[in-house]
Amino acid sequence: NIWEESMTKTLLDKKIELLLSGGVDSTALIQYYKDQGANISAYFINYNQDSIESENISVEKIVKYFNIPLRKISLGYKIKKNNFEYTMRNSLFINIVASTIEEDVDIIAMGIHNGTDYYDCSKKFISTMQDILDGYFKGKVNIDVPFIDWYKNDIFRYARTKDIPIEMTYSCEKQSFTPCGNCPSCIDRKGRV
Repeated sequence: NIWEESMTKTLLDKKIELLLSGGVDSTALIQYYKDQGANISAYFINYNQDSIESENISVEKIVKYFNIPLRKISLGYKIKKNNFEYTMRNSLFINIVASTIEEDVDIIAMGIHNGTDYYDCSKKFISTMQDILDGYFKGKVNIDVPFIDWYKNDIFRYARTKDIPIEMTYSCEKQSFTPCGNCPSCIDRKGRV
């Protein structure tokens, strides 16, 4: 199956800074790296998103469940949103993590997956951002997006197979506490959670 094919490299003792949103994708990514023996720390970034309260609650539950350290960063401003796409969000996140990491960090990880039209969820975007990191870190720090060829169904199937606590996650793009049911993230979750 798709996830076994993507777990070909050993990450034993690699130090990974994982961008954790509180959603299914980044939560599944924790398990993916744990299965490979990686040393994981999570970053949660507050960009005054509409669902900040529920994302924060989910992130706290998730890091406790997986027993991994968490670093929270607040941007102090709201990222511009065009319909449901936050302008330059993933590039900001990568740059923020890269500017604050310790010397021994090997990987910055994100739960980007296939099936979205957002530029900052594309292979071209990842390649461009890797070029920027290579300029600063001379190839030592890599961006890893192991779900880049997976679709949302693959991630949910993987999460169920691995008994990942999907009920701890939150993925509404419009509001906290009660999901709107209409945004792309809510639609992705319908019938799966």
